[in-house]
Amino acid sequence: MSVYFYLTVWNFLEKKDKKSIFWLGITSGLLTQFEAAFGVVCILFAVVIIVINKKLGWWKNFLIGLIPWFLPQIALEIKNRFQMTKLLLGMISGQNQVLGEKLLLTETVSSHLKSMIYFFEGQLILPYGWGIIVFLVAVGLILANKKYRRYGLYFLVFWLLALGFYIAVYHHPLKMWYLESLRVWYVLVVGIGIVNISKYQKIIGIILGVFLIRNFWLTVVDQSKFMNKTGSDDPKNLANLIRNIDWVYEKINGDGFEAYTYVPEIYDYPNQYLYWWYGVKKYGYMPQKVSYSLAQVPEYVRSQDEFYRMVKKNDKSKIALVYEVKNDYVGWLDQFKDYCVTDKLETNWKTMVEIREKCK
Repeated sequence: MSVYFYLTVWNFLEKKDKKSIFWLGITSGLLTQFEAAFGVVCILFAVVIIVINKKLGWWKNFLIGLIPWFLPQIALEIKNRFQMTKLLLGMISGQNQVLGEKLLLTETVSSHLKSMIYFFEGQLILPYGWGIIVFLVAVGLILANKKYRRYGLYFLVFWLLALGFYIAVYHHPLKMWYLESLRVWYVLVVGIGIVNISKYQKIIGIILGVFLIRNFWLTVVDQSKFMNKTGSDDPKNLANLIRNIDWVYEKINGDGFEAYTYVPEIYDYPNQYLYWWYGVKKYGYMPQKVSYSLAQVPEYVRSQDEFYRMVKKNDKSKIALVYEVKNDYVGWLDQFKDYCVTDKLETNWKTMVEIREKCK
């Protein structure tokens, strides 16, 4: 959603008409429904650029786009006597301690600045430390060239406004999910810096070509490690997960069974998928149950029952356990104490695989 907000900002700066202000209101209001802590900054920025551009006569268009997204919340607040509003004001004032102790002003400035600069690193698959360098180069290009300087300055002001806003009203460490949209902002600022030197098209083309080839290569290398069929000691490596399942089916010998996994700890999404897809494709059936707990658990995989096809009934009360031999696995394993081990495999990737049957 943040992509659309930044695009409507650009569209407004280009056209400055009633329609562009209307779309600015829609995207800033809608973004607030996805991430309120960041969306509030976007609404504030939209108001600032409207004021700066002296388009006060078009407020109606902005509000028509903005307000509908808040009507359900306003109605709910009135119905509940402004419960959430009081909670928010209490957190800002420090009377409500749900967020912990407030930071001192100097600590707030330092903490927020570090949190926001953090999103400059790791972007575009750059080595750590290069994110801030690329950003500073982009800022220099924006300031040195006239073509898109005005647009670039607006985007730089957005970051300063966000930093100032959080320092003024939020004296607690910023959560990372508050600031995810800064990744999009960063890419746009770098892009504006690049188009400011468009007269060097051949050089830019070569640099971007090398950059894309490098990123493609790094992606292939990264994926090959995940798919590596030899030598990986990562228990979450896909090839190792498949080896676990192959061993289970081999030892189960065509019988029905239930599968319980603790790789990674608790939620077993990769194993859910592999039993449903790989198990059915290669062995012609899947377990009667795939879960992380012997007890009934909430439906954490949406529409989970729809994935169960070609299920073989577990007539012999067999279960297959796959778990990482680390941390609190002993506590997890205790729920299966009524099932006796009939076969087991300790892998080279810190995982134990067991076939168990109901103890007699």
